[in-house]
Amino acid sequence: MLKKRNRAWLAYAKNKCNRLYAVYKSARNAVVINIRKDKAQYQKSLVRKMKRSPKMFYSYIRSKQRNAVYVTTVRNTEGRLSSNDTETSQILCDQFQQVYANQDYVDLFNLVPNSADDLSAEDLFTEDIVYKKLCMLNVSKSPGPDNIHPHLLKKLC
Repeated sequence: MLKKRNRAWLAYAKNKCNRLYAVYKSARNAVVINIRKDKAQYQKSLVRKMKRSPKMFYSYIRSKQRNAVYVTTVRNTEGRLSSNDTETSQILCDQFQQVYANQDYVDLFNLVPNSADDLSAEDLFTEDIVYKKLCMLNVSKSPGPDNIHPHLLKKLC
């Protein structure tokens, strides 16, 4: 169909005849209708596959977003504009480091004082329970607060 449309356009561009333009318009409209049908069919198949493959669905959604933002220059703390991309990224990095607090890791074993009534960690977490939980990890999730990726944990168990 695309070839037919392109040939019709070339014939019209060569002769500039109303009859050839009408042939081109009908071919163009048929192509547009087919493209819309194919797109709708593809989107319906994505929705059907969404439960099995959410990554494919969300990658399609992200590809349709049109919000590209470019940062050209920024002012540093002294009020001077950045002159290149490296300097801009360093200014932004410094700003984000000031805004976000550096959180240290918490020692979970010393968080609650030990008492004779409490169970020990060995009683609460057996090797089998930990193994089963690690095997059930979803590897498509992002790393947790420990910055260890679930894929690595699942492979190592």
